[in-house]
Amino acid sequence: MSKSLVRWLILSLLVANVLLFIWPRETAEPLLDSPGQGGRRLVLLDEVEQAPVADPAVEEQVLVGEAVPAAIAQDGESEGSGEEPAEEQLADAVSIEFVEEEESPPQDTPVTVAESQADAEPEPEPEPEPEPEPEPRCWLAGPVESTALTESLTAEFQSAGQALNLVLRRVATEPDHWVYLKVDGGLEERRRLSAELRDRGIDHFPITDGELTGNLSLGLFRSPDGAEILAARVREQGYSVDIFLRPRYREEAWIALDDTARAALDWTDEPGLLLQHPEMRIEEQDCPEPGG
Repeated sequence: MSKSLVRWLILSLLVANVLLFIWPRETAEPLLDSPGQGGRRLVLLDEVEQAPVADPAVEEQVLVGEAVPAAIAQDGESEGSGEEPAEEQLADAVSIEFVEEEESPPQDTPVTVAESQADAEPEPEPEPEPEPEPEPRCWLAGPVESTALTESLTAEFQSAGQALNLVLRRVATEPDHWVYLKVDGGLEERRRLSAELRDRGIDHFPITDGELTGNLSLGLFRSPDGAEILAARVREQGYSVDIFLRPRYREEAWIALDDTARAALDWTDEPGLLLQHPEMRIEEQDCPEPGG
């Protein structure tokens, strides 16, 4: 190859390099997404603390030490184009960090008292308590002291659709007055006193049961006067005589009434006196147990 040809080739290469240098290049698409497009955007290190966020909806990320995601490459750059990607050129020129801003936790919206009361379910109204049943009341009316009164009351009860229920009550009456001679010793002492009383004409008999067992009875009287006369006569003969009041009872017939029977008969009292039958009294008593 001649020297002139070599010079020509060198000169052609120089001209080609000059033309290539001054030839206008295609302007690259902006690498950074605009704030209004959403998604991620690049922030320089000196902009991390100062860069204002144009749109609160934009999610900013800082990926420290990570490569620039391929997702930020523009659609105009095709793979395998032979040109150096714009993100690699930018990474060579500056140090880039991606800032990922943490989303602030959602704050609870204050709920007013009116809203909370509106949302709350209304409390069910309490069921009214059933009224307690009245306690049963029972009475005794009497005494029924004659057969004629019993027959009259039987007819009155039957006309009211009720049954005449008679009960016997044990009623205390005037006590008996018992004149007796107290025996302090045993059987031998009682035999000795009994012999003395017999010799003096004083009637007596040994008491074998009850509270006065072991003593000598001189007489039983309904009235206190007769008892006092006998006691005084025996005391005059030098004996220690006492008077014991022995309880005495009698049975009376009374009518058992409850609320139903009294309402059916329309029996009223004022107070304790049965107005429909003034000869009888009426007294409230405890009701018998069921099944009793």
